[in-house]
Amino acid sequence: MNELQREVRAYQRRLARKATEVSALVGHLLRLHIDGKISDEELRAAVVSIDRVGWRAASVMAAEFIERARAISDPGGKHAPPVVPRFDPVTALEIVTGFLLSLELLRGREDVSGDEYARLVARIMREMQTGVLDVARVATELSAAANGKYWMRVTDGDPCAFCAMIAGRAIYTSELSALRVVGSSRSFHGTREYSGRLRSPHPRKGDTGEGGRKRPRKRTPRQLGELYHNDCGCTAVEVSSPMTERQLENYNRLDEFKQAYYDAQAECRKDGVKVSDANILQRMRRRPGFRDSHKRK
Repeated sequence: MNELQREVRAYQRRLARKATEVSALVGHLLRLHIDGKISDEELRAAVVSIDRVGWRAASVMAAEFIERARAISDPGGKHAPPVVPRFDPVTALEIVTGFLLSLELLRGREDVSGDEYARLVARIMREMQTGVLDVARVATELSAAANGKYWMRVTDGDPCAFCAMIAGRAIYTSELSALRVVGSSRSFHGTREYSGRLRSPHPRKGDTGEGGRKRPRKRTPRQLGELYHNDCGCTAVEVSSPMTERQLENYNRLDEFKQAYYDAQAECRKDGVKVSDANILQRMRRRPGFRDSHKRK
């Protein structure tokens, strides 16, 4: 394992620990609310405060990692300062609102079990965990755009087929990210902090929550490479120089995912179907070795 790979692995672990801490604190608050020990407003205020702590920690970690990775892959190179998304309480408030609505529905039923409350809490905890990780991911996208560079997706080594497909598609540039960097910014721990909202990782239209209630439509669509699901361990890494790709080409099975992606493309052509993301993903899931493979190794 080379120096950049060690740096990426340590960064992934630091982020995962912080996201887990935030998730656990929010889970504790949700259980207190279910037991009637805190009010709706107290829950909202506390969750937003915890989310702010997670945002700040993830922003600092991302900025520090971007600088260290640049020093490894492009020593002596000139780069724009890292850019981090400004904190926005709306996402956390939406998550709490969804929890309260779902809780109201559960309490209105006579046959509800304790397991259903536990599942509700677990779902909200996963969403909060994803939110912390997304801060770091978007910081990389914005920083790469401000720096005139690309970024690549690196998995945790045990991805689902979707994440393996995305990681295997090489490097990305985000037009949306580039547009966002043009917005106003201010100094933040030696970085630039973008004033726009953090984009949601789930641009699903008409998605419904528990009880059939529709979740709010998401504010800004994301490109396929920018999509991250709950429990996703992927990290975005700026490609600050051609050396970056070479240093990470065999990290966490990345070379294997690229080959699986190319093989799935070939299978689509052989089967006479369109070489689309959906068809490629379907064929990758038939292979063993992914978290959601039909048959795991």
